[in-house]
Amino acid sequence: MKLTRTQQVDEILKCGDDPIYFIKTYLHIQHPVKGRLPFHLYPFQEDCIRDFCKYKKNIILKSRQLGLSTTTAAYCLWKALFRRDQNIIIVATKLEVGKFMVQKIRTAFQMLPKWMLDTLELTEPTTESVKYVSFNNGSKITAIPTAADAGRGEAVSLLIVDEAAHVDGLKELWLGLQPTISTGGSVIVFSTPNGKGNYFHELWVGADISSWQEKKPGFHATSEGPNGFHAIKLPWMVHPERNDKWFEDESKSMDSRGIAQELLVSFESSGHTYFNQTQIDDIKTNAETPVAYSSPYGKGGNEFWLWRTPVSDHKYLICADVSRGDAEDFSAFHVVDMSANEVAGEYLGKIPTDEFGVWLVTMAKRFNNALIVQEKNTFGIAVANALRAANYPNLWYEPEIQQKMEFMSLEDRAKQIPGFTTTPKNRETLLQNLEEVVRNKKLRIYSTRFGDEMDHFIWTGKRGQAMKKKHDDLIMALAIGLQVFTPNGSGDVDQHSSEGMAWHMAFLKSISIRSNTMSTGVNNFGTNAANPFLANINQPRRPNSVLAPVSGMGPAPRKPDTFMGKELKVGVKRENVETDYAIRREYDWLFR
Repeated sequence: MKLTRTQQVDEILKCGDDPIYFIKTYLHIQHPVKGRLPFHLYPFQEDCIRDFCKYKKNIILKSRQLGLSTTTAAYCLWKALFRRDQNIIIVATKLEVGKFMVQKIRTAFQMLPKWMLDTLELTEPTTESVKYVSFNNGSKITAIPTAADAGRGEAVSLLIVDEAAHVDGLKELWLGLQPTISTGGSVIVFSTPNGKGNYFHELWVGADISSWQEKKPGFHATSEGPNGFHAIKLPWMVHPERNDKWFEDESKSMDSRGIAQELLVSFESSGHTYFNQTQIDDIKTNAETPVAYSSPYGKGGNEFWLWRTPVSDHKYLICADVSRGDAEDFSAFHVVDMSANEVAGEYLGKIPTDEFGVWLVTMAKRFNNALIVQEKNTFGIAVANALRAANYPNLWYEPEIQQKMEFMSLEDRAKQIPGFTTTPKNRETLLQNLEEVVRNKKLRIYSTRFGDEMDHFIWTGKRGQAMKKKHDDLIMALAIGLQVFTPNGSGDVDQHSSEGMAWHMAFLKSISIRSNTMSTGVNNFGTNAANPFLANINQPRRPNSVLAPVSGMGPAPRKPDTFMGKELKVGVKRENVETDYAIRREYDWLFR
């Protein structure tokens, strides 16, 4: 039906106000088999276009084959036709992909009714280019390469980034274009996930979604996030023509990573996370709150976390990763109970290398003169020197050095450097071994900090490493330790009987966050000759506050008959009640 001039003007006004009406009423697409077809928008696509109009910056995490590229191309054409002087830039994984979107836009423009172009006073582009299409109203749509300097210096009205998680140098590109958008331009960034660690994932996390809108086929955030982006999540089931059978058919040709990436829109299971999500979840689920915290400097520090106090007949390993002490990375070590196949404690903090060596020795003595193995690359040499200077007897040497030391003089032995050398070649072997131990649950790990490092540890295609501005110190420390000790998953879970609670509490006091010196309170009461930092079985060492005599008065007098004004039962000694009371008062927070 031919429209009157008035009707044509009304239609132009409707289209200019509502891109969804324009697309559904007047746009066509060229199907490779079926030819010219009307552009039919699905409800989830309409919701996306509404958000494009409402929010300046949109980030979309999507499943494959949802037609979002075509939908976005249609939105670009609407904006270019009904808004003058629009500079629209399209970035894709490859320039050819961007050029294909430009071709879609050109074809859709050519299929518009002639009366619409005449009313808008638009003519077909006089300049042909596969990279851009321009209009005589001053608007232009351009596909650009992903070079970091692309688009710099131009005022951008709308930036489209297709498959952003797979675009090389996205961060540099974004930082280059952001100043040109800040003057009032809009951004649409969309992609299937590609694991964690890339800039698309960083932008998605920065959107910090607090809640989703209700009654929509996809997931649309209720507001913009702290980084200014409004988030949209579109898993495969948002498409009304897809069902479980479609999902099953599509999944047959994919592995689990492909399914997570292309269909389930999962960052955790797609792409390049080194540890799979099941392993990370297991560590976090089995994590325990430490029974005590401490620091080499005391005064309320909490860099050291303790889960298990030492058991007299157990063998321990302390494995350490070393940093400079004032850099971004941390020094770290684990206390591994080799008899129980569990991590009894861990340290993560910044400390000068020489002091780190001294504290390693201090902690090793507390755990039955534990075997110490530390990384000895670069800054690790300083730690190795501190260990030798302390004359600590239980240091780990690499096998070839160990063999040579058997035939050396004492003077030459003292010159050998203990520790483990990590190289690019053996680093991946270390990490593969750690992954195998974690996957098969051969070692019990109770640390949320370790779980957090796993969460941000990625595979780059060449090596495993922490994401930018994240850390892998605990991971590397344990990986080094597992080259010395091979856990088998067995061992008693809890070596601490209720009868021995008092002396375990006494040990906790020595490394409590309330202790300024890491003092063990060594005295002649109930000590173990093999390890003075352990109490004999059923002989609790009492805290110094109980044992210390009053100045000038000798030992505190016993009053076995009463305590705090209450009469004790026959046979109950006041000193034992005092000990128990002092410990429980000191560690009341442990019993809550």
